[in-house]
Amino acid sequence: MNPVHLSSRRFESQDQLEFARISSDWNPIHMDALAARRTQAGAPVVHGIHLLLWSLETLAGQLPENQDVSSMRVRFNAFVYVGETVDLFLGGLDAGSCSFHIQVDGAIVCRAMLKLGPIGSPVAYPASESAELLRPDEPNERTIEDAEGLTGRIAFTCTEDQVLEMFPYACTKLTTDWVRSLLATTTLVGMVCPGLYSVYSGLTISASEQISRPEELQFEVALADTRFKLVRMKVLGPGVAGTVEAAFRMPPTDQASIASIASLIKPDEFKDAVALVVGGTRGMGELTAKLLATGGAKVYLTYAVGHDDAERVVSEIVNSGGRAESLHYDVLLPPSGQLSELTSEITHVYYFATPQILRRKSALFVRSLYEEFHAFYVTGFYDLLQCLIEGGSRTITAFYPSTVWVEERPSGMTEYAMAKAAGEILCADLNRFEPRVRVIVSRLPRVLTDQTSTIMGVSTADAVAIMVEAITHQGHALR
Repeated sequence: MNPVHLSSRRFESQDQLEFARISSDWNPIHMDALAARRTQAGAPVVHGIHLLLWSLETLAGQLPENQDVSSMRVRFNAFVYVGETVDLFLGGLDAGSCSFHIQVDGAIVCRAMLKLGPIGSPVAYPASESAELLRPDEPNERTIEDAEGLTGRIAFTCTEDQVLEMFPYACTKLTTDWVRSLLATTTLVGMVCPGLYSVYSGLTISASEQISRPEELQFEVALADTRFKLVRMKVLGPGVAGTVEAAFRMPPTDQASIASIASLIKPDEFKDAVALVVGGTRGMGELTAKLLATGGAKVYLTYAVGHDDAERVVSEIVNSGGRAESLHYDVLLPPSGQLSELTSEITHVYYFATPQILRRKSALFVRSLYEEFHAFYVTGFYDLLQCLIEGGSRTITAFYPSTVWVEERPSGMTEYAMAKAAGEILCADLNRFEPRVRVIVSRLPRVLTDQTSTIMGVSTADAVAIMVEAITHQGHALR
């Protein structure tokens, strides 16, 4: 049968809070916008088990009345961001099975297959009774090496009444104990193993005859793959048994400290420069701000949402004897009012503003995504320079970081590469026709940042060496 659209929903921040209360999965990738921006997701994402239970709640009325769910296999394919609209589709339904999937903007983010019929035999618990009964209130910072051979018990933190109130129809097909066990799996992944740096990949669960100790989910790590940073865990709860799979994602990327780079820059090399570093709170922008300040430049580093990150970088610079201030600046808004707090005329601009780069897509080219990148890399850059020119008298030198992906495009990077290519054309014409602007364009290789880090390690260039070269040896006007 052709997929049938069953329902749509937007998961908002309040939904996140309610689900975290019932599941006890408070991982910051779901709950904290500032912490989530330092992850590969870039923004808060919906719990996968919340998506699954919402789907089952919706599907319950479609399933045969005399058939209960005997097993399920679920795969979470991509992040779903808070505030996005998700669509649930029924893929197939017969007397013995049911398949469904969830889409966002046409891209499939979750697939599931349910089996209907009799339940299986009891299964022995994997963990011993002496294992600690866990009630985590903050996520564990575990490594893949720590996970090998790990066993434990996750205490149920929600009552049957709470589950029935939130997922009444799903409970009719799964039982309240099964739903509570599913909730405990998200606590396991998000809070215990992998914990803080986790991605829930999927699960395979079967119903079994009721066994003792109904208020907990036991787990045992069956596989800890250090090469691919994947973990597979056996789980057993009241009336259910199966496996849960998760991945260890990379932690936030810390840039080099001022102390470690001080010897690379002469103390007075940039003493006459007043530099505006757009996006200077993390990644290449943070590193650039530190290098400039080390060389004596006065630095204004901007942030759109990461105020605390900005103050952290400013404090490090100031405590090392440098000059730096933070400035709230959103490249998508008119620049004039936002730049009114500047007390010195800008001589140099370093433009590291960027949205989330690696994005979920359902087609080769997505117009709205290109328009978003264009707003950051073309319109935002041009509007900033025009505002600075109109408000000052000095010539401005700007550094525009393009990317080798303009030519060497990985799959899924079409819109990003197109916008950066358009930015390069703009920079070329600014140099031709705008006498008070000099733009240095550099196609940077991939370097390790929050955005480019992945679950599997990939080859990256030395960010410090690249930026030292960029601001000292490529004819940049700071010299």
